[in-house]
Amino acid sequence: MTNGTSPQRILHIEDSETDAFIVKRGLRELPGLTIDWAPTGGEGLEKAKRNDYDLILLDYALPDMTGLEVLVRLSQKKPEAAVVLVSGFGSEYVAARGIHLGAIGYVNKDTPDFKENLKDIVQHLFNESLDRKRAREIEEMVKQQPTLRHQIEEVLTDLREVIPDARGTFVASLDGLPLAVSKSGPQKDVDVLSAMACASVLKNLDVIGGTLELHSHKGGIVHYDKGSLLFHKVENVGSLVVIMDREGSWRADGKEIEQAVREIENVIVS
Repeated sequence: MTNGTSPQRILHIEDSETDAFIVKRGLRELPGLTIDWAPTGGEGLEKAKRNDYDLILLDYALPDMTGLEVLVRLSQKKPEAAVVLVSGFGSEYVAARGIHLGAIGYVNKDTPDFKENLKDIVQHLFNESLDRKRAREIEEMVKQQPTLRHQIEEVLTDLREVIPDARGTFVASLDGLPLAVSKSGPQKDVDVLSAMACASVLKNLDVIGGTLELHSHKGGIVHYDKGSLLFHKVENVGSLVVIMDREGSWRADGKEIEQAVREIENVIVS
């Protein structure tokens, strides 16, 4: 289906023939690409069921159902599908709901530079879909291998012990699910549900005020009333997150976090 560097087959679910032509023309420079067009949600679902696509570009305003309805059905029938919502101005709610329902991205087709940037946007989203596929494979591997999860937990526990005022540490998947949590003791660490809530905060920030693409950044800090979340990208996995009872800083804590990330990446590779 894919040559590993660019998408080879895309499904475009779009009721406007004009918009479908604009997209097809904008992507003509991608080598070897085939685009299938479906003017309704129902026809798009049928095509997605019968074929494998590198990306599915999904409009919101369709004649028979909304794009979000299509997305829900796709997540049930073909959860591995990489879906990108394509809609117009004033669709922040659509973008937020789409990300929550499993879309890998959102593209505003009413922006002035939509046509000029389309090829680069699609290539970027395709690369992201490959990263997510690899991350899900590793997520499944961690779930199925308790020894691997235990090794990651040991790294997290050591990190928890060397950073003052760290309430807990955990590794979260790209989908915002905790894969491993530090085990320093019941008085010191967060539980899995708390880790899931914190990971959800980072995931939800991707759809506040536009797509921030936090997963593509090396690291960052989210401050709140009585502390902060420090996160650092773990290659092909997600993020390492440290929950602080104070205002964290990369100057004070970054060296230890980066070392822990390297150790976790080495554990997974080995």
